[in-house]
Amino acid sequence: MSNQLEVIQKTIYAPETQRRLMLALGAQDSKDQTAIAETKRYMASVLAEIEKTAGDEKKDLTVCNAYSIAQCMIDAARFRMMIDGRQYAHLVKYGKNATLQIGYRGYLAKIKEHYPDADFVVVPVYKGDVLKIWEESGVQQYTLERKQAFRDGDADFEGILFAVTYTEGGRLVRKVNAVSKGRIDRARKAAKQDFIWASDYIEKAKAAAIKASCKHLFASLQGLQDVVRYDNEKNYSLSDSSKPEIKDGGNIVENINKALQNDIIEHDDDAPAPPAPKPCAKCNGTGSTEWTDEATGETGIEPCPECKA
Repeated sequence: MSNQLEVIQKTIYAPETQRRLMLALGAQDSKDQTAIAETKRYMASVLAEIEKTAGDEKKDLTVCNAYSIAQCMIDAARFRMMIDGRQYAHLVKYGKNATLQIGYRGYLAKIKEHYPDADFVVVPVYKGDVLKIWEESGVQQYTLERKQAFRDGDADFEGILFAVTYTEGGRLVRKVNAVSKGRIDRARKAAKQDFIWASDYIEKAKAAAIKASCKHLFASLQGLQDVVRYDNEKNYSLSDSSKPEIKDGGNIVENINKALQNDIIEHDDDAPAPPAPKPCAKCNGTGSTEWTDEATGETGIEPCPECKA
């Protein structure tokens, strides 16, 4: 294990970090052995994901500030999302810090918390495909006719079809939305880092389309909206230049999507910048301090008790 990874491990396993993670996971008793075991499994899964990135110049999380990683871990736990191979949430390198990004499966999982029987369709739409959306007996319907059955990638990509079907109060509900490539690319333009978009465009397009749809279709689901706001604040540069331009004409996907609001929060670029905060006297702005277990003599690094989030 490298020295950098060892520092991250000590930070993640620090007593204060464990305590905060247990609270984020909903533990009521800090001595509950089941809760302790769940917390340790969570920390181990995060550490395993970090190790996978070692040596990759763009993705290497071992060079990131250890406390930023710990905070992302706690944030993900607060949303009840694992950071593991299921890709509900991802740790992404941003400069010397780690950021938490929500994958499209994470948004779907939040919807299922409210509607356990929800069934989803999330598919790319390509040039030449015929998409139709209509309402029948109070239930939205759709058809998608493929020009080519096995097309993938971003060549001739026009947008994402998102449909969710579930029951509410004993009745069938289906919500359908088509999100255009133009709208998705505006989200890409506002993203703080582009390398993930460049390497896996369709997966990021799905996440952007579902997030935009969730703001419109599930505005009343507070937990889901909290995740949307978090992702916008942490992973997007919010500016007036990201506002959409709705034009007449366009393909069927664009026309269906016209009425939707922009999923990027408006921001006043002319507002004065807040004063820079003074560094913490205890940790000098590093965000972490050393700790020592008096019983075992073990040492490590933990979030600064004076300035922790």
